[in-house]
Amino acid sequence: MWLRLYLTTEALGALFDVDKSTVSRNGRRVLAVLHQISQEELVWPDPPRRGQGKDLAQALEAHPDLFAILDATEQPVQRPQEPERQRRFYSGKKKRHTIKTGLIVNEVGVIRGVTAPTPGSVHDIRHFRESGLLRHIPRETCVVGDSAFTGLQQDLPWHNLAIAHKARRNHPLTLGQKVMNQELAQLRILVEHVFAAMKHFRILAERFRHTLELHHQAFLCIAALVNRRTRQRLAVQKA
Repeated sequence: MWLRLYLTTEALGALFDVDKSTVSRNGRRVLAVLHQISQEELVWPDPPRRGQGKDLAQALEAHPDLFAILDATEQPVQRPQEPERQRRFYSGKKKRHTIKTGLIVNEVGVIRGVTAPTPGSVHDIRHFRESGLLRHIPRETCVVGDSAFTGLQQDLPWHNLAIAHKARRNHPLTLGQKVMNQELAQLRILVEHVFAAMKHFRILAERFRHTLELHHQAFLCIAALVNRRTRQRLAVQKA
């Protein structure tokens, strides 16, 4: 209920007839347990062993990760008191103080990686570079991102990349680049759908009132829950 509705400890205490300190103390314990048991939901599949011959359909079913789609989202936070922290958390894009978290999603909407939160002023490509998740992307998987990830080839020289083109001064996009951006947008919309599903949990949609560590735990738990729902939906579609 806390993740879904983001109620205060006073409201949760009133609902369950306990003191708000009990809600705070035990809520963190439960969240830590959920975080621990959900970690297996957010990993890349193991590569096939040698000698395991498969046709194309079997290979795609066992290892569907043809693409790794990267994107980040920002969530408002309370304005920090210290001037230095105000500058760090101020997002020029959102024009407010935010924290940023990124996802890596495959082509069927399964989450493969979640970055740790950073202040909103951190650029998307730097955010992913510092997260350490890029090195876990399988070499045979094509990496997809918007124009904020221009320059990612320096970090992934052995991967195939599909990064949206960005218009520059005196260098407008060509017709071919516009068509490619449209095609990539249709693929990148998958990660936007995942973000939308996660933000049904109000704790990720409203202004966050707690620490970055608690935000990371909550984000990971919700990502695992959304992943399970996605797997169930895919299983039903397959049946």
